[in-house]
Amino acid sequence: MRAHAAAIVLAAFGCTPLADPNERLDAGGTSDASSDAPLDAGADAIAVDAGPDCEPDPGAPCPPLCMRERRTLGDVVRGLGYLLAEDVTLGCDVLWEMRGHVYVDPGVTVTIAPGTVIDAQRNASLIVSNGARLDAQGTAELPITVQAASDTPWGGVLLFGDARVVVEETRIYDPDDDDNVFEDQARITYGGTDDAHDCGAVRYLRLVDGGRESRFLASAADVNPLLLAGCGTDTQVDHVQIHRPFGDAFGLYGGAVAVRHLIASEVGVGQAYNWNHGYEGTAQFLIAHLTSLNDESGFEGRLGYGIRDQRPSIANATLIGVRRTDAEAIYLTSAAGVRAHDLLIEGFADVLHVFDGTLELGWWPDSQLTIATTRANPHTEVFAREARAGEVVDPPRLGNTLGATGLNRSQVLVDDLVNPDFVPRGDAARTGAATSLPAGLEVTGYLGAVDPDGEDWTQGWTVY
Repeated sequence: MRAHAAAIVLAAFGCTPLADPNERLDAGGTSDASSDAPLDAGADAIAVDAGPDCEPDPGAPCPPLCMRERRTLGDVVRGLGYLLAEDVTLGCDVLWEMRGHVYVDPGVTVTIAPGTVIDAQRNASLIVSNGARLDAQGTAELPITVQAASDTPWGGVLLFGDARVVVEETRIYDPDDDDNVFEDQARITYGGTDDAHDCGAVRYLRLVDGGRESRFLASAADVNPLLLAGCGTDTQVDHVQIHRPFGDAFGLYGGAVAVRHLIASEVGVGQAYNWNHGYEGTAQFLIAHLTSLNDESGFEGRLGYGIRDQRPSIANATLIGVRRTDAEAIYLTSAAGVRAHDLLIEGFADVLHVFDGTLELGWWPDSQLTIATTRANPHTEVFAREARAGEVVDPPRLGNTLGATGLNRSQVLVDDLVNPDFVPRGDAARTGAATSLPAGLEVTGYLGAVDPDGEDWTQGWTVY
């Protein structure tokens, strides 16, 4: 979609390490709903009620949450919501509150310090406009957290860029055509001709209890807790967890951003990873965990096959589905394709389901589909649901196998994760990995998201 801009956003709040990094952050105290203090509010900001048990840690890089001031993120603009119109850094000395849609203007960079926590109210979203940047780089010791301020879910962190997208089956998006997904929301447009477009840098970010049905986008799509729309190759996304989303978790709409070390945990509705509008980036080291109520998929690919050979390249993913029926690990429709290698799949009814219309209309040539060097243990012992797809990927084709994955089923095939162990045991994950991969992916020599003989990258910064 067209880049034009209007508002940019990013929200974060305060930073402070917890004794237990998996503990839900709770500052205590209350906020004054009438306080819409700007970022330079200073003494006018609302102070958190520290209480008798709140003690500072002189050696900590950030004060404890109970000692931070509460400040509303953004300046109120009538008819718009909240706006960030100048470069700003959100420090960990403040507990930031996101009360609605916070727009980041084009040209503005929002920087979020390690350890920052953002309490997001119902439907609140951080909307980083096309031309704005989000620089949210936490660390394993001090991850950045955006979480629901109450029992109702918030929206998402939405990044929009100017890389190319597909909006029809047969052509690349035409910037002069108004037929695009968010057209009736002038501040939310994406897509253009800059395949390297830089939406920002996101590292060690936890998004908890986010995602809602769209209430302000033109499309019927849900709001992802993290949406990358039209983001290009200069965008950096690494070590992000989405926990308990209220819909699809990660959304990749067009562009070619590379993503690494992502976790979608306790996904109760929708897909863990959804790519659409011609996304053709690379994705590696991904974990998806879907609960027993979820009849959707770990991966879902939609619109992609256009003038160019557009499809993502994926390697080293662990897909886990607790439900035993009506759920597949990978679902492809609307001319989507994928190149996937070195997957480890546990649970689900079957591995692959291709939408019937995609096959019947001839949108899906065999060259669009590669699922290779994958070990799967589906409940039905079926790899591909459709015979034609099976002719391409069913074991032993492309090095695919059926059988035990080495994952601890008693730990991962549960709805409520408690310090889960995603490291596969035994030889299954050490056998049959790809010796070469598409450009941009690292040859690892093992299946799944976590090295069975190396460091567990999921530990120490995630929350359950």
